[in-house]
Amino acid sequence: MSREGRFENKPLEERRQRFEELAAKHPKKLPLVFQRSSKSNLAGVESFRFVSNRSTKLSHFAQQIRNSLSLSENAQLFFTNRSGTILKPESLIEDIAKGSVGEDRFVYVDFQEVQSFGFC
Repeated sequence: MSREGRFENKPLEERRQRFEELAAKHPKKLPLVFQRSSKSNLAGVESFRFVSNRSTKLSHFAQQIRNSLSLSENAQLFFTNRSGTILKPESLIEDIAKGSVGEDRFVYVDFQEVQSFGFC
Protein backbone atom coordinates (compact mmCIF):
# COMPACT_ATOMS: atom_id res chain seq x y z
CA MET A 1 0.00 0.00 0.00
CA SER A 2 1.31 3.40 -0.91
CA ARG A 3 0.02 6.59 0.74
CA GLU A 4 0.52 9.95 -0.87
CA GLY A 5 -1.03 13.15 -2.19
CA ARG A 6 -3.72 12.94 -4.86
CA PHE A 7 -2.28 10.55 -7.45
CA GLU A 8 -4.56 11.81 -10.21
CA ASN A 9 -2.87 15.25 -10.01
CA LYS A 10 0.43 13.84 -11.23
CA PRO A 11 1.25 14.27 -14.95
CA LEU A 12 -0.55 11.77 -17.19
CA GLU A 13 2.67 10.43 -18.72
CA GLU A 14 4.12 9.76 -15.25
CA ARG A 15 0.97 7.86 -14.25
CA ARG A 16 0.95 5.87 -17.52
CA GLN A 17 4.60 4.96 -17.03
CA ARG A 18 3.88 3.81 -13.48
CA PHE A 19 0.97 1.70 -14.74
CA GLU A 20 3.20 0.04 -17.35
CA GLU A 21 5.82 -0.76 -14.68
CA LEU A 22 3.19 -2.33 -12.40
CA ALA A 23 1.54 -4.24 -15.26
CA ALA A 24 4.90 -5.71 -16.30
CA LYS A 25 5.75 -6.70 -12.73
CA HIS A 26 2.24 -8.00 -11.86
CA PRO A 27 0.60 -9.04 -15.19
CA LYS A 28 -2.39 -10.81 -13.60
CA LYS A 29 -3.24 -8.04 -11.12
CA LEU A 30 -4.95 -4.66 -11.33
CA PRO A 31 -3.37 -1.40 -10.12
CA LEU A 32 -5.87 0.50 -7.95
CA VAL A 33 -6.06 4.06 -6.67
CA PHE A 34 -8.44 4.85 -3.81
CA GLN A 35 -8.86 8.62 -3.53
CA ARG A 36 -10.58 10.75 -0.95
CA SER A 37 -13.69 12.27 -2.47
CA SER A 38 -13.77 16.03 -2.96
CA LYS A 39 -16.92 15.98 -0.77
CA SER A 40 -15.08 14.34 2.12
CA ASN A 41 -14.15 16.15 5.34
CA LEU A 42 -11.44 13.64 6.23
CA ALA A 43 -8.04 15.14 6.96
CA GLY A 44 -4.73 13.60 6.01
CA VAL A 45 -4.13 11.02 3.32
CA GLU A 46 -5.44 11.92 -0.14
CA SER A 47 -5.03 8.52 -1.76
CA PHE A 48 -3.97 4.92 -1.34
CA ARG A 49 -2.52 2.72 -4.08
CA PHE A 50 -2.68 -1.07 -4.23
CA VAL A 51 -2.05 -3.86 -6.71
CA SER A 52 -4.80 -6.45 -6.42
CA ASN A 53 -6.01 -9.79 -7.64
CA ARG A 54 -9.12 -9.43 -9.76
CA SER A 55 -11.13 -11.65 -7.39
CA THR A 56 -10.45 -9.58 -4.26
CA LYS A 57 -13.50 -7.92 -2.71
CA LEU A 58 -13.78 -4.20 -2.05
CA SER A 59 -14.30 -4.94 1.67
CA HIS A 60 -10.66 -6.05 1.92
CA PHE A 61 -9.42 -2.58 0.95
CA ALA A 62 -12.17 -0.79 2.86
CA GLN A 63 -10.88 -2.29 6.10
CA GLN A 64 -7.26 -1.41 5.32
CA ILE A 65 -8.18 2.18 4.48
CA ARG A 66 -10.39 2.52 7.54
CA ASN A 67 -7.54 1.29 9.76
CA SER A 68 -5.24 3.96 8.27
CA LEU A 69 -7.64 6.86 8.88
CA SER A 70 -8.75 8.51 12.10
CA LEU A 71 -12.47 7.90 11.97
CA SER A 72 -14.93 8.30 14.80
CA GLU A 73 -16.82 5.22 15.97
CA ASN A 74 -19.96 6.54 14.28
CA ALA A 75 -18.31 7.14 10.91
CA GLN A 76 -18.52 4.70 8.05
CA LEU A 77 -16.75 4.80 4.71
CA PHE A 78 -18.52 4.40 1.42
CA PHE A 79 -16.93 3.97 -1.98
CA THR A 80 -17.95 5.15 -5.44
CA ASN A 81 -16.76 4.43 -8.96
CA ARG A 82 -15.88 7.04 -11.59
CA SER A 83 -19.54 7.65 -12.45
CA GLY A 84 -20.51 8.20 -8.80
CA THR A 85 -22.27 4.86 -8.26
CA ILE A 86 -21.98 3.61 -4.67
CA LEU A 87 -20.11 0.31 -4.57
CA LYS A 88 -21.10 -2.65 -2.41
CA PRO A 89 -18.46 -4.09 -0.06
CA GLU A 90 -18.85 -7.53 -1.66
CA SER A 91 -18.07 -6.13 -5.14
CA LEU A 92 -15.13 -7.80 -6.86
CA ILE A 93 -12.29 -5.57 -8.02
CA GLU A 94 -12.66 -7.09 -11.50
CA ASP A 95 -16.27 -5.84 -11.68
CA ILE A 96 -15.40 -2.40 -10.27
CA ALA A 97 -12.68 -2.03 -12.90
CA LYS A 98 -15.23 -2.21 -15.71
CA GLY A 99 -16.53 1.29 -14.92
CA SER A 100 -13.63 2.91 -13.11
CA VAL A 101 -10.57 2.84 -15.36
CA GLY A 102 -8.89 6.20 -15.87
CA GLU A 103 -7.09 7.39 -18.98
CA ASP A 104 -3.85 6.20 -17.35
CA ARG A 105 -5.41 2.68 -17.04
CA PHE A 106 -5.43 2.67 -13.22
CA VAL A 107 -8.69 1.65 -11.55
CA TYR A 108 -9.98 4.66 -9.56
CA VAL A 109 -12.32 4.44 -6.57
CA ASP A 110 -13.33 7.41 -4.40
CA PHE A 111 -14.04 7.11 -0.69
CA GLN A 112 -15.93 9.35 1.70
CA GLU A 113 -17.06 9.16 5.29
CA VAL A 114 -20.66 9.30 6.43
CA GLN A 115 -21.90 9.52 10.00
CA SER A 116 -24.04 6.57 11.04
CA PHE A 117 -26.07 6.12 14.18
CA GLY A 118 -26.63 2.95 16.18
CA PHE A 119 -29.59 1.88 18.25
CA CYS A 120 -30.23 3.59 21.61
